[in-house]
Amino acid sequence: MWCLLLLQPSPITCTMSLWCTCRLSKKHGKDATFICVVDFEATCEEDDANFPHEIIEFPLVIIDVHRKEIVEKQQFYCRPVFNPILSPFCTQLTGIKQESVDSAAEFPHVLDQVMAILDKYRSHDAGHKLLLASDGPWDFRNFFQWQCRASSVPAPALMHQWLDIRKAFRACRGGVKRRGDQLLNMLSKTSDDPSEVKQVRKRGIFLQSLRDLGFELETECSPDGELLFIKVHAPFELLLQEAEKSKIKKTLKPEASSHLQELLVQKSFADRLFLSLSPAQYLTRLQPDVEEEPDSFSADFRMCIRDQFENIEDEDKFFTSGERSSLVWEKLTRVPYGAKDSQVGIKKLLTNGTFAAAFPLHDGPHKIDPDDPDPYDKGREVNDRKTLYEVWGQLKLCFIFQPYDLIRKYFGVKIGLYFAWLGFYTYALLVPGILGFIVFINGLANYRQQRDAIDVCESNFTMCPLCNEGCERWNLTEACNMYQASYWFDNEATIAFAFFMSVWASIFIDFWKRRNAELGYDWDVLDFAEEERDRPQFRGTTKRKNPVTGKEEKYYPGYKRSVKQVGSFATMVVMLAVVIIIVFSVIVYRIAVRAALAAQLDGSQASTITAVTAGVINLAGIVLMNQVYGRLAVTLTDWENHQKESEYEGSLTSKIFLFSFVNSFASIFYIAFFKGKFVGRPGAYTKLLGYRQDECPPYGCMLELTIQLAIIMVGRQIINNIVEMLLPAVMRKVRNIMAPKELKEKARRLLPWENEYLNLAPFPQYGMFPEYLEMILQFGFLSLFVSAFSLAPFFALLNNILEIRIDAHKLLTVYRRPPAQRAANIGIWDEVMTFISYFSVLTNGLVIAFSSNFIPREVWRYAHDGTLHGYIDAIYPLSPVDPADDPDFANCHYFGLREADGTRGQFYYEVIAARLGFLIIFEHIVFLCKFLFQWLIPDVPQAVTLAVKREEYLARLALDSALDDEVADHNQSHETTS
Repeated sequence: MWCLLLLQPSPITCTMSLWCTCRLSKKHGKDATFICVVDFEATCEEDDANFPHEIIEFPLVIIDVHRKEIVEKQQFYCRPVFNPILSPFCTQLTGIKQESVDSAAEFPHVLDQVMAILDKYRSHDAGHKLLLASDGPWDFRNFFQWQCRASSVPAPALMHQWLDIRKAFRACRGGVKRRGDQLLNMLSKTSDDPSEVKQVRKRGIFLQSLRDLGFELETECSPDGELLFIKVHAPFELLLQEAEKSKIKKTLKPEASSHLQELLVQKSFADRLFLSLSPAQYLTRLQPDVEEEPDSFSADFRMCIRDQFENIEDEDKFFTSGERSSLVWEKLTRVPYGAKDSQVGIKKLLTNGTFAAAFPLHDGPHKIDPDDPDPYDKGREVNDRKTLYEVWGQLKLCFIFQPYDLIRKYFGVKIGLYFAWLGFYTYALLVPGILGFIVFINGLANYRQQRDAIDVCESNFTMCPLCNEGCERWNLTEACNMYQASYWFDNEATIAFAFFMSVWASIFIDFWKRRNAELGYDWDVLDFAEEERDRPQFRGTTKRKNPVTGKEEKYYPGYKRSVKQVGSFATMVVMLAVVIIIVFSVIVYRIAVRAALAAQLDGSQASTITAVTAGVINLAGIVLMNQVYGRLAVTLTDWENHQKESEYEGSLTSKIFLFSFVNSFASIFYIAFFKGKFVGRPGAYTKLLGYRQDECPPYGCMLELTIQLAIIMVGRQIINNIVEMLLPAVMRKVRNIMAPKELKEKARRLLPWENEYLNLAPFPQYGMFPEYLEMILQFGFLSLFVSAFSLAPFFALLNNILEIRIDAHKLLTVYRRPPAQRAANIGIWDEVMTFISYFSVLTNGLVIAFSSNFIPREVWRYAHDGTLHGYIDAIYPLSPVDPADDPDFANCHYFGLREADGTRGQFYYEVIAARLGFLIIFEHIVFLCKFLFQWLIPDVPQAVTLAVKREEYLARLALDSALDDEVADHNQSHETTS
């Protein structure tokens, strides 16, 4: 069941919907046989209330009340006399061209023609009565009366009485209840603006087109008369026809494929090995109590072989609720609302405000209120929404496996694939999460036994001041705790874990593609390709003939879009520059605050406090800029005026992902690859804005990088979960507390469709895009910099376990039900994950080689019999500054690989060579493993490929059999006739 909400529905919409019109006429005691709906257009001028409104269009629609059918439609243009040239405002408002009125007769002649038509429908001898109707009082009371006086013709007696449909509509009550596949929910909002008439006409044509196509229209009014619901029921045969057009796959009867049942999809060795490690094989109690679909063969539905499909005899079972809603939505997108080829589809009516919302109704309440005697429909206490809520949509169900088939049936394949991907991703994080936690525990258990950490804690090194003025010298032992803590994440096990994660990313993507193929086969969308239509927001400036169809269509020149894309690119560059400026500002903050704190605290404390507060500031900046740029990216993409939805989504995704990526990782890249690399040495420091450059702490930048990653990644997850989980509940609680008592009583009496419109939020315009983006950025954090934060997979695992249920809860209780849509895969996000996977090899290699202390330690061990004795003397050399030149920086130690005279020595160059060598070896080995696994693991399992071919074979057999039967019937009929 669908809802379409009209923000500006005139009662003429009811008139064009026929059923409601006839109801209104009887409701008001007008025992009419025919109703004539009139909707004048008149000359007008912007911001001129005294402008004479001459009638220039006299349209009428005559309806047979008893048959509920339109029996005649006429449209007459009138040539204006006082202002024969239409104003640009009038032409734009009414859509009437100058040549149309120039060739028309004047009003008196047109009136005679109209009266001749009306006389046919008001025969007193036949007992026929004609009732005039208009949208409000303006047509007859204002426009018509003035026009008659101005044209010096008497107003016919028939025109002195009319039905004000707007007033009648407001008095509308009650309605017929029945189950339907569509619901047109129309909100009556009065307006004196004549431009409303244009939208009224579109709505009327649209609703009449639905009826002409075979839909059954029924109405319901809300108790206060403010909401009108038009239920649009799609008969079973109409759904079957649409299923054939849309190439919906349906299950074949068992007897049609009995000889091939043993050939259903079998798992390959790789899949069986992967699944054998799954706890799902052993934790059967964690399976939701939902009936699973049996294995079967499917084929594209065809009317000619309809008897070959399972449940074809049962209208309620043949289509799922999601399929029904999807099929009707597809039909709605092709229904015309005007004479032009471009005036097609509910999407355009939503865009231009003719309808304000479109959503299918939920199957029923997710909870049964014992005080509600009639929730949704009687006997509907068990519904898919309630089932999903009880087995999937609550936080307490975090460790219950997801009922993917039921999710797909209820919400459609596109949303089903999101939850399947998120579930697969979460399950794939199980091993990395556990290993990462073990790596952390290993560092936590051994950090006190490290030789260099012991030397730091027992050293008597006096360290140089952290700033040039106002800072005191400090002792290296003050950095003891933080130096030891750096071993929690910067140790030998981290290197192996980074290698594992780089390979894991590829394995995960490869196995997901296989899982995607299996789901595509099971859900009959493996070969699905959406037929693209023009976006309703697309604005064509010219017309050209389509080389394929030969029809005239709207066209937007490519060079104009290219110019706009250049403008968008320039704006993106500016916004990325803003991100760099923010990062630079945080760097200045680090320098200034560290210098200020160093004058009051020891050097280690100053560095730690600066790192934490800078991380929090970065997090706040990231969250704020994501909100700002998200809106800007939508505006820029809208401005580019893309014709197809895929082009629009691709452009928007690339913009938002690029910005979010830079916004999220800019500060991390700075700490990992630039901070402390160009600071100089005592006596020759490199300065920035008069300050010494941002330096790494005495224990290196690795721990600071870990702190930054933890704050940004975990902090974002916490903020997102709080907003997603608590905000809707808090807002509902506030509304309930603040609402007056009478409003609360009214809320208990709301019809289900009213309740969903008033109390549920509209489904986001961009669907699951924000959720995908959130998870992909998380994938980036745990892939690109796992070498610096081994707990990233563990925190991602915990977050995702909650995320699945939070997203499920939102879909079931917070949002209106989204349209069910089909999709073959998760779209561009597969490519984004592949990019991150390859890029992570470089970033992890660089972090280990140039940010970690692993390489310098190993080089020292190699040169000194496997020990780290004397290592801290090499990394904390004595300042070369002469006491006579600068006593504050003389006879003190600093962090850097230099000789006693401040120059780069042999150890520095050995470390550089080792770092480069490690990077090359690491990168080559990881890429070799990636390519090897890609070769070993094909994207589509061979069993799926064979199963698809078998389905095609069965479909051909069924079709050939149907054709043979048809030929045999034809021959038999011919013989009988002969």
